Order: sequence, then C-alpha cells, then structure tokens
Amino acid sequence: MLYPKGKTNLLTGDSTMQARLLKFLAVVVILGAAGATALADLSIEAIGDMQPTGSWSQAFRITDLSHRFDLLDIRLTSSDAFESPAVDGLNNGWDNVRFGTTEAAADGPATYSEKFTITIAGDAPRLRDPVKFDVLAFPQGGYMADEVVHVWLYVDPPDCWTPQLITWSDCDSRINRDEVIRVPAPAAIGLGVLGLALVGWLKRRVA
Repeated sequence: MLYPKGKTNLLTGDSTMQARLLKFLAVVVILGAAGATALADLSIEAIGDMQPTGSWSQAFRITDLSHRFDLLDIRLTSSDAFESPAVDGLNNGWDNVRFGTTEAAADGPATYSEKFTITIAGDAPRLRDPVKFDVLAFPQGGYMADEVVHVWLYVDPPDCWTPQLITWSDCDSRINRDEVIRVPAPAAIGLGVLGLALVGWLKRRVA
C-alpha cells in the first residue's frame, strides 16, 4: 500500500505521524499521572497501636501535600458510633466544633498536617468487619471540601493491636462549611434578639 510522502504505516514504520502520535500519548500519560497525584495529595496514617478503653481509640495524622486546610469533617460510613470525646488529641490550636454519633469535626489555624484521635464505641474492628470512615478536608478559607480520604480500619486482637489501614483519596465537593459548622436557625436568632430586648427592658425598669 502506498502512503503519502513522509508518512508510513503507523503500525510498522517510522514517520512524522508516528512521532507526533507518540508525543501526544506521552503528554496524555504525563497529564494522567499529574491528575492521579493531585487526587492522592490527602493522606492519613495511624500513630501507635489501638487503645482498648472499654471501647477503643486510635490516633492518626492527616496530611495534605498541596495546600493547607483549616477544617476537618470526619464521617463514619460503617454502622459504628463515636463515643465522647469523638475527636481528641488535637494540636496547633485546633479544637472540636461538632460532635455526633456518626460525625465529628474540628477546626483551627491553617496547616498542612494535623494529628487527632477518634474514639469508637464497641469492640475493636476486625478484618471481616472494619470500621469505615471518611475525612474531608476544607482548604484554607474555602467554602467546599475539596478532598476526602476514605479509610477502612481493623486490627487482629488479642495478639496484635497494630492498626491496619486501607485508604484511598479523591476529590470531593459534596459538603460545605455550613453543613459542618451549623449556622443558627432563623428562629433561634429571633429568640436571641427577643431575649436581649427583654433584658434591656428589665434593666430600664429597674433603673
């Protein structure tokens, strides 16, 4: 089969078209690798052994290699429940801002890395029934969570309390700050204003 001058069969010969195709494929591969790296910027590691406390607790460190975060939202996705204190052991001026049976949150000064400990009610998780949770990170000043790390956690007691983690991370924009740090309802704000007005009226009456 004849091919135009300077062109050959893409499968068998060297040609200008082949070179261009290979360059295009190389760019695609590089861009794909860069995208995969971006998705994996948020990571989590266990610190020390799991501590049985009637229930159990485990320390972690979460790190974002791409940018600083100032709010973490931790959501159980298995049928487990947090036990107070759900999130503890925070550093760098961080503190709890929300606590429920299946969700807890903490915020503080923007950082690339933060340590925290979670406490879960019940027996230690096993491989056949791991505790599953997501940690969503909010970038400094950002309204939406932009990354999430998914975690499956288990141990093999009574001989071993070293935590085993299965993790993967991706982009996430399901949750905004207002869903994590609850904004007071209009009715509550109205009652607060009414209460302040009543206090002021009583002070004037007394005076």
